Amino acid sequence: FADSYQGRLNGGYNGDSFFAYLNVILDKTFVHLDDTQMNVINNYYSFNVGYRFGNLHKKILGIL
Repeated sequence: FADSYQGRLNGGYNGDSFFAYLNVILDKTFVHLDDTQMNVINNYYSFNVGYRFGNLHKKILGIL
């Protein structure tokens, strides 16, 4: 038999000048066999931060 638990957390901020996002996945699996017991843990983390360049398209076209 196997039991599995999974949790996810997603969040972020999206502003005019910058943005930030967080993604967390926690996954744990228990496998119960006759003579053995196995635990598998998988964790995934992601954090993204960025800055927005205002009117960059207009500045590039102005130079050209």
